[in-house]
Amino acid sequence: MFRRISRGRRRFASAMLVLAFVAAIFLSGAATSENGRAASSLASLTVQSTGRNACSPTSLTAAPGAVTITFSNANDERQQFGIVGHGTAGQDGVRRGESATLSADLPAGSYTFWCGDDRDKAMRGTLTIGQGGSSGGGTGGTTTGPAGPGTPAPPSNVSVTMQDNSFSPSTIHAAAGQVTVTITNSGHSAHTFTIGSLVNQVVAPGQTKTVTFTAAAGTYRFFCVYHGSMVGSLILEAAAGTPAGSPTTPPATTTSG
Repeated sequence: MFRRISRGRRRFASAMLVLAFVAAIFLSGAATSENGRAASSLASLTVQSTGRNACSPTSLTAAPGAVTITFSNANDERQQFGIVGHGTAGQDGVRRGESATLSADLPAGSYTFWCGDDRDKAMRGTLTIGQGGSSGGGTGGTTTGPAGPGTPAPPSNVSVTMQDNSFSPSTIHAAAGQVTVTITNSGHSAHTFTIGSLVNQVVAPGQTKTVTFTAAAGTYRFFCVYHGSMVGSLILEAAAGTPAGSPTTPPATTTSG
């Protein structure tokens, strides 16, 4: 009788060991799967200082979720990087040759980031968080299709006036390809007309300058490096029969005035 009880206990113990082993495998697989999902939703971006209160790229995109941005400084002065409303990397400033990271959990939307040693004068950029977005940077935004039949062709020569703290008009339409913009500063302070790596033109008070560059169809954000509230949109429309976003000659900028 005691032998039967002993054998029964051994069988019970063996069964429990098997169940524990199976449970451990299941839990391990679940954790691996969850970690895999977390890793796949993590976006890692990089931003590099290109001068005092300037950095590149000025446009970033990523999918919703955890986003980590590494900011590196190649400038002599300490620089900072931040996302408005979501913290700052390098609270005491990032020294030359060093880097700092900023992480945030961001839902879909558009966010403003800045970089420099003076937040009021820092360069502004746009971080776009969207469904299916891919990590990376660029100078353009949403692409637009060619003009439909009967639609007047957009001009290739446009003008914009700088006032203190604003551009007029704040939305400009032009034809994709070679674009010429005439910029007049009617304000009392110097301003810049900046579009990512395409254009970065300083215009003194009372001065008029003309810039010419080449860009594909799409929506481009222009802004003043010195005054973060000065922003606008340049919408470049493809010519009829030209697919939106078609490659063009690499950006080339000329200035006069």
